[in-house]
Amino acid sequence: MLQSLLDAGREPTWLLYTLVSHWRRLLQARAIRDRGGTVADLQARLSEHPFVLEKAFRQAADYSAAELDRGFHELLKLEEQIKLGELDARLAVEGFILEQVLSGTR
Repeated sequence: MLQSLLDAGREPTWLLYTLVSHWRRLLQARAIRDRGGTVADLQARLSEHPFVLEKAFRQAADYSAAELDRGFHELLKLEEQIKLGELDARLAVEGFILEQVLSGTR
């Protein structure tokens, strides 16, 4: 799937920003879940399509807050390193995804 997106002309930085956005959504969903909130609370906070938020709310249950926080900060670190020219964007995105798969994180 990743390869097909890249072959279709998607920039690796677009994929990175998409991952950052998704991780941020998961973090917010996890925080609301941890406070006993519902998907309606998430929908009230974020102005995104209800289907996207419902899916994020369900997915957030599969992660601890610490796992989400760690992944989010790793993405931000990768973004900074790419912008500074320290990392190749494609390799960074591929490495992050591979790391998530190998660690058993969904």
